[in-house]
Amino acid sequence: MAFKFKLGEIIVPSRETPASVNVPSGPSEVIAIQLNGYIRVQVVGTHKKILVRAEDYEICEDETLVAMG
Repeated sequence: MAFKFKLGEIIVPSRETPASVNVPSGPSEVIAIQLNGYIRVQVVGTHKKILVRAEDYEICEDETLVAMG
């Protein structure tokens, strides 16, 4: 089984994610891989942890945001 992300990666919502999907707008760190395409993320700089669909996210390419994580 292949997963889209690895633990510890910094991710952000993809540009194709509709505004109606309630996901944090800033960078998040992958803290757990779940079944059926879900991941548990922690919003960078907070203790907030949420379960989201992996398809709504992409790897963060911004070097300054990656350094924050």
